[in-house]
Amino acid sequence: MRLAGLYGLASLSGAPLPAADLAVLDLDAADGPFVAAARDPDAPPGEVRRAAFEEDRLLLLGRLDDAAALAAELGSSLADPAALALAALRRWGTEARARMSGEWSLAWWQGAERTLTLGVSDNLRDPLLFARNGDHVAFAPDLRVLAGLGWIHGAIDPEGFAYAVGRAPLRLARNGRTVVRGVTALAAGTWARIDRSGERIADAPTITPAAWSGGFDDAVADLEHMLRGSVRRAIAGRARIGVLLSGGFDSSLLAAIAAEELGAGQSLTCFTSAAPAGSGLPDELAFSRMVADRHGLKVIGVGPPPEPSLYLPGAETFALSGPIPSPRHYLYAAFADAGRHAGIEVMLDGIGGEATITRKIAALGRHNLPGIPRQFARRLLGRVASPDGLFHPRLAGDFVASLPLSVRAFSMPRWPWLPPIGGSLFDPRVQLQQLQEAITAVPGRGYRQAFPFRDRALLRLGAAIPARFVDWRGVPRAIARAMLAGKVPEAIRRRRSGLPISPDYRLRMRRDLPSLQEALPHWRGLGVGAVIDLDWLEAAAKAQAVGGDSSAGADMQLGATAHAAGFIAGWRA
Repeated sequence: MRLAGLYGLASLSGAPLPAADLAVLDLDAADGPFVAAARDPDAPPGEVRRAAFEEDRLLLLGRLDDAAALAAELGSSLADPAALALAALRRWGTEARARMSGEWSLAWWQGAERTLTLGVSDNLRDPLLFARNGDHVAFAPDLRVLAGLGWIHGAIDPEGFAYAVGRAPLRLARNGRTVVRGVTALAAGTWARIDRSGERIADAPTITPAAWSGGFDDAVADLEHMLRGSVRRAIAGRARIGVLLSGGFDSSLLAAIAAEELGAGQSLTCFTSAAPAGSGLPDELAFSRMVADRHGLKVIGVGPPPEPSLYLPGAETFALSGPIPSPRHYLYAAFADAGRHAGIEVMLDGIGGEATITRKIAALGRHNLPGIPRQFARRLLGRVASPDGLFHPRLAGDFVASLPLSVRAFSMPRWPWLPPIGGSLFDPRVQLQQLQEAITAVPGRGYRQAFPFRDRALLRLGAAIPARFVDWRGVPRAIARAMLAGKVPEAIRRRRSGLPISPDYRLRMRRDLPSLQEALPHWRGLGVGAVIDLDWLEAAAKAQAVGGDSSAGADMQLGATAHAAGFIAGWRA
């Protein structure tokens, strides 16, 4: 199972492309110094495009959202997205990115200059990584593939691993480093321009507030207009559409708007996390059905099977650039399988809603702090007492001590978690970078995810909306409640809080412990303890077995530590 995306090889000197590298990348032999292929069997028609002009070659995978506007700015009659992208790059260079809204990745070979440019859109569609061996450059979305090249040694890079398992501010400061030395990953919205003199990687673009003014009603109308357009683009050209629906504000908005935007030949199915049959655990099914019934939609309850273990990483982890921080991968895998069985082509996900429309914490002040978990409050105030606070898993002390000072002394900033009172609706920095880095591919499941709340125009508008509108006239999350009026039952619109996304998560934490305890001796034998604090992990597992610390933070650290250990062991195996 290889990840979808662009695979290619270029010779900056014009020398023949090595047959061994072509074989690893599964590319056909080429007469010239550049060959590339787009691998995405589930891409809709028109999302794989090639263009050529003189000695330039361009391969585009994905979509441009406003090709007509780009053509008008170029003064061109071109309609093909790849031809437009090539024309834009030839005119504006990598500054063309700002004019190329959408979700895409591209490879541009300039034959006369023997220069390779790789780029990804502001919101990632697929990962794009590259590695260089002298004058040869290989690129792919899949870390395992590049690690298989004969000149990439494949050993885990300690500094790259530390960034990969870091908390969001540290992880987003990694400057392209991956867990494999010599392999660089492009961050959302960046470019790499590579020639014989070296590589130049553009900084990730920042999100600046839109020019906006108006009252509360204007904000509600304008944000809904932007969100509606984002949903419309996400479902365009897709017949079978899914939405992850919990009955909360974010997912209910997406479900309602998507239902209203359906065209001829399109259907919408809702997928909801369900408690195991007979468990008696509360879940969101009843709330989801209330929303779905309003729009005549089908609801599929998704209860994850007993396997895989919560503590062991999934197979797709090794294709990506590091361990997945969330220990709930089993639930997302179950959603993915349910979507595949239902024939879904795109699954709408409400991730990011709380950074814009349904924002909860933008206006937090000091008087609110007692209601925030203590660990979170410490981060709000910048009180990270030790390097342990920089990472999701518990790392071995000697390993942390060996890291460069730039990592060990990294300062967790206050601003991602506590925007200024009276400022904009949200702080458009770390949270938004995280949204932009989410990829839309669902490995091995045959469909794509879509995250309408991360639309760049919506994010820019959200950054301009005053924070006082969050609790307008004393109504918590007032913008979302106003937007939901008439779209969902009043019982949904008046909800104060939701239920856990995974009803049986606490049960799994206990039930899956044997798989962790069985894996620990194997991990020790592979030397994983040089990186991960396996003594702490073993002690935490024993404490979990007898009902120790059950806080969300403790659960997260236990799961993340097990995942990180499993990743290292799997990589070395």
